Amino acid sequence: MTLSLRGGNKTLYKIKKNYRPIFLHLFKEIASKSALFDKLYAEKEFSPFASSVYFGNNFKVLKDGFQFSSPIQLFFSTGQFDLYAHFINGCLDFKNNSETINIDKETELFVEDIFPIQPEKVSSHEISIKTMSPIVVQNPDASKEDFNNFYLTPNDSYFQEIINIITQKRMHHHERDGFTPITIKTVKSRDEYVYHYGGYVKSSSGIFNLKASKETLQFLYDYGIGNRTGQLFGLFKMHSRR
Repeated sequence: MTLSLRGGNKTLYKIKKNYRPIFLHLFKEIASKSALFDKLYAEKEFSPFASSVYFGNNFKVLKDGFQFSSPIQLFFSTGQFDLYAHFINGCLDFKNNSETINIDKETELFVEDIFPIQPEKVSSHEISIKTMSPIVVQNPDASKEDFNNFYLTPNDSYFQEIINIITQKRMHHHERDGFTPITIKTVKSRDEYVYHYGGYVKSSSGIFNLKASKETLQFLYDYGIGNRTGQLFGLFKMHSRR
């Protein structure tokens, strides 16, 4: 599902670099109108959705934040139809009540349009993906204080192994069968240091080839890949199929 968010009459807007909490608050506002709020936010480790923000072609990095033009697009994905349906209804209520999202003291965004998207079905054991929001992989054997070992990227030898551990646990939690180990081949990637809740998170973006069972790949497509998928990380789109 895609939300189109539009501002007022300004040509360009600014948003602080720690922008993710703004949109996470929007998700919680929308979810609060649904009986499924607890299902969305009961357990942070096993978020049942993934999301991303697209700021458009005029996106620019500034010293103290980012510049963008209106409208922007907010993407939401889940493998649970009831959650998806309730979330769309919450978005419709948000739009019909003319509620707004405050990105600073002077600027508000409102929901302009809602576009339900038919999810793609994975029909192959191998797909090529392009990230829509950065992938975060956290090493469960490392301390958060050990930044470079706690956050893993494709250059780290344990990257694939930890993604497999994470995915197997998440599929079990969401009662999805058919897990098989994932083979990851990096086509091109870059490390990103994302300012998030007062600190930095190391992540990776790019194009990757994934090979696994169709059930495993479908789960990753629906729910996102890696950790923190409920915090605007881990969403991807199909780049090509093999």
